[in-house]
Amino acid sequence: MLLSPLKPTHANTLLWTRETPQEQVHAFLERVMHTTGFVQGLHPIVEGDIHQKPKDLIQFFDQLNAWVSGMNDGAERGGELYLLSDKPRKPCTEEMVSHMQLTSGLWSPECQRVEGRIQYSGPSVDYRDMTFIFSNFGTHFDTCLDDWVPPDALPHIPSELRAKRFKSREAILQVLAKCVNARRFPAVLPNQASPDEREKEFQALDRDCCKLGFPLVLNREGDAAADGELVRRFNELLTARACAATNDRDAKRYGQLFRLDTDTYFALAQNGLNMSIQALGFLITIASDPEFASLFHAMVRFNVKIGESAAYVRDGRLMPDVNWGGDIGYQYAPHQEYLLNGEPPHYFDAMRLGYLMAASMLVVENEFPFPGYEVYRAMMGNPENIPEAIMNLFERVLLPPQ
Repeated sequence: MLLSPLKPTHANTLLWTRETPQEQVHAFLERVMHTTGFVQGLHPIVEGDIHQKPKDLIQFFDQLNAWVSGMNDGAERGGELYLLSDKPRKPCTEEMVSHMQLTSGLWSPECQRVEGRIQYSGPSVDYRDMTFIFSNFGTHFDTCLDDWVPPDALPHIPSELRAKRFKSREAILQVLAKCVNARRFPAVLPNQASPDEREKEFQALDRDCCKLGFPLVLNREGDAAADGELVRRFNELLTARACAATNDRDAKRYGQLFRLDTDTYFALAQNGLNMSIQALGFLITIASDPEFASLFHAMVRFNVKIGESAAYVRDGRLMPDVNWGGDIGYQYAPHQEYLLNGEPPHYFDAMRLGYLMAASMLVVENEFPFPGYEVYRAMMGNPENIPEAIMNLFERVLLPPQ
């Protein structure tokens, strides 16, 4: 198994706290310039989970921005930093990466867990992470659709969904968007001409109905109309269950069970729906949470582009999240070129694009220097303010039945 030679040492690691003076940070950055450094302290653990603090990130990126912008001789400052935490790192086996061709390899077993990566070149900073404050998980607000959408808008959305309170971006993604869009893009069960595929789908439905306690009668000999009614009723029951979810993990679990026309829905998701949901969540959080708004403003001001890097173990294999992320997932391996099932991975990078869409609204309102913001603002219909952007995004995300 190929192992990366990169690892934290005393010389290339900064133990950062809010009391770390700017001069010490800058001396460290000079030491690791054009190479790789490691920073510990931006992923504090509280009761077993990572809880980043907005003030920490603002201060650290302010210090980084002052350094990368401070060259007077025309030379460009660049390099990369990996962000460490004390959370236990899950082991990676050769079987987990047998479908991947890595060029630099995995982290050595003795390395600490890596959560994020900062790559900087001149004044431009690229920050990707998995377990961080920009994640969709966590409490971000306490709102409902009726807080943002006029009573006569989006009439296809049931009243119980309009009044349902949501507290996280994950809940909007997994519950609100899928509850509504499952009515437009319901799954079509395999027909009688494909008996093996049909039986496989009915077995999966039967298992989910048993787990969820849904009183549905699965008629394997039904026609297309009966199949359509079965899918409609399953999604309807799942909507009620998903709306009752009290945490993000349950919301995600229920969201993944909706019977959607995956080819159509996920093609739509990869071509604009996911990034619009991400932008929507960011803008609602900005409008609802002054502390997060301050952090988001600072990231735009410091020319930091936020994105996710995530990889999950599915069926014993390490799978990068290409729909939301833009890199391999740093817990297991450093940034590198690699092949996934023999092909270069294609990232749809929904978090990055959603971040840029939301950031374009801060440029409009506060005149931050953000080249190209007009393109991202146009993706939302050129709104004049954040509430208008939120309304426009809800219209794009919550589609009416056909």
